[in-house]
Amino acid sequence: FTDMSARDPTAWHWEFGDGTTSDVQNPVHTYTSPGVYLVNLTATSAYGSNTYKMADDDRCIIALQPLPSSLTVGWMNTYPTSGISDDDSYGVVKTSDGGYAIIGYTGGTVRGPRLIKVDANGVKVWERSYNTGSYGYGYNVIAEADGGLTFAAANADGQIIIYRISADGTTLWSTPLASSEGNRPDIAHTEDGGYIVTGAKPYKYYDTWYGDYFWCPNVYLAKLSSGGAMVWETTMGRGTYVLSWDTYQVVDVGYAVEQTSDGGYIVGGYIDPYGLGSDLYLV
Repeated sequence: FTDMSARDPTAWHWEFGDGTTSDVQNPVHTYTSPGVYLVNLTATSAYGSNTYKMADDDRCIIALQPLPSSLTVGWMNTYPTSGISDDDSYGVVKTSDGGYAIIGYTGGTVRGPRLIKVDANGVKVWERSYNTGSYGYGYNVIAEADGGLTFAAANADGQIIIYRISADGTTLWSTPLASSEGNRPDIAHTEDGGYIVTGAKPYKYYDTWYGDYFWCPNVYLAKLSSGGAMVWETTMGRGTYVLSWDTYQVVDVGYAVEQTSDGGYIVGGYIDPYGLGSDLYLV
């Protein structure tokens, strides 16, 4: 830690948030347990004392478990398709049998989401590609108790599609949802056995500066039953902001969603007022 106090302090008192302290100006401290710690520094000079608290600046120290001195690779595999094509992976999940499922994209004949099931040693058990109507990507996959899988995809037309897959790779159902404006949808289990999905859904607005209509995305949230039926869907957005010369729309996008302990939902993404830069968005 480095003291950056003004007015030439002559005494220091550090509190590291784990019950230990130091009176050294620039101490070195080792945390013995992983965690989040708030550090305070009280500096004293001829002008008096002042305490800086990390919490006042929304800052903290995050202590992590140290890595082992050496790591051993258990296995490493690639899963190419035939011919020359671009293949990407965007998500992986451990399955109930101890293996893994990988979701991504194949640029082969289908040009769509590609799902690969491997065993605990990385040996491919099966793979499937999915025709989403126009080339698409699989972004997030979750494991089911029956050994199956569910994943969220989006195609080139911007439509979100949810797929439920059996343990042997058979498609049990698929549900098309809203346009995602090209953003990456996310899916999570809900406590009633259904699913919650987030992404982005564009809406049409009139721009007075250009004298024309444009599309701008809002956060999209949908609740599905365990069988993929729509329970409800909604959008959330921050609307517009006004400058002296024009009214601007605000881009709102959901990238991650989970159900909360009180039965609600929390969505993480970003908000981007055009021309002002994007910020992390949590709702």
